[in-house]
Amino acid sequence: MELITPEREQTERQELTKVFEKKGLGQINSLTRLTNGEYDRVYRIDRENDLPLILKIFRNKDEPIREGFEIINTRLIEKGIPTADVLLVEPSSEVFPTGFMVTSFIEGIDVQDAIKKGEKEGGIEYPEYYKKLGGLMKQVHSITFPMFGFVGGTEYPTYVEYMKERLAISFGWARPLNIFTAEDERIITNHVLSELENWSRLPGVLTHGDVSPNNCRLNSQSEPVLIDWGDGLSSQIWLYDFSIMTYWMHWIHESESGDAEKYREIFLKAYGKEDMKDSIRSVENAIHIYNAIGLFPYYKDDIDHPKKYDNTVTRFKELIANAKLELPAYFK
Repeated sequence: MELITPEREQTERQELTKVFEKKGLGQINSLTRLTNGEYDRVYRIDRENDLPLILKIFRNKDEPIREGFEIINTRLIEKGIPTADVLLVEPSSEVFPTGFMVTSFIEGIDVQDAIKKGEKEGGIEYPEYYKKLGGLMKQVHSITFPMFGFVGGTEYPTYVEYMKERLAISFGWARPLNIFTAEDERIITNHVLSELENWSRLPGVLTHGDVSPNNCRLNSQSEPVLIDWGDGLSSQIWLYDFSIMTYWMHWIHESESGDAEKYREIFLKAYGKEDMKDSIRSVENAIHIYNAIGLFPYYKDDIDHPKKYDNTVTRFKELIANAKLELPAYFK
């Protein structure tokens, strides 16, 4: 986990103030860091006599590029899907080496806060949330692309080729931890790609990349609106978004209520794929393995949440067992 000092945040604010003046985005009154978000730093920007905005500082240099945000924003608006307007995407600079983006602020309430309030107090219950989310994601996934990969970036003719590259990147991030041997990487990669190959005829659709209550707000009509598109912004198969969602479902609901399976089925019914609830389990598990690999290096140095790494190790063992693979020696 990268250490962010108050001095660094002050330097970033000074640079951001200059950028806002240059771009005509108004005067910054305050920056408030938001708690949601596993990877990137996200802040609320309050401005003088104007509506608030959202600032997202990318964690990695390979985040989606400016053209991708513009394309996605246009496609979502064309479909009538509520979304935050992308106002600014800035590339790497001395102060912001990984770049940042600024979007409009979605008025409403965070889904997590809405669930805590409950329906009687103007919030929402989990069953209704997943029902509405299923309908929303069906709309989002109606946006298709002829190729796979980050929108506006490198294009891949098949989904397997794209995911082979993403797996290699994830293993590269994890390599300093010395938890996988070259043979482990080969076996796991072959397994994940083999599972994905079974679904290779599915079209490339717009994927969010991190569908969870952390990245969703309820607007004034109590309808869910996806935020923080920077984690995905890619053309993948619909099963990717679904599987990342159910990965986080496991943490949220198995620990709280054990209702992950019930909510999974509610989502699939609203999405129109209820008949596939069993046939997609093996590829869902494979994508969970891929997601866990990417989380290891992030959680290893997360001094604020030390248990997250251990929890990911436990979950990874379960996923490898589900896939009937040999457990890497590090985890034995």
